[in-house]
Amino acid sequence: MLYAAMQSMILSLALGFALWQLWGRLAPQLRASQQRRLALALMSPASPRWLNRLGWRLMPSVDSACGSGCSRCGTCPTA
Repeated sequence: MLYAAMQSMILSLALGFALWQLWGRLAPQLRASQQRRLALALMSPASPRWLNRLGWRLMPSVDSACGSGCSRCGTCPTA
């Protein structure tokens, strides 16, 4: 029973990570805006300190928009 639960949890985490990466490749601007929205919700003044720190870590960088030349996702055209 415990083995099945652990296996399901690990598989779910791996699938979630893979989908997150795929979403970043297919729609980087959409992912950045959703990530920014989540980070701002976590950084509300009423949140505990650890949630504020998590929000700061989740905040996307300024150059994460498509076309900025960051070459993180591999979808930007090369010159």
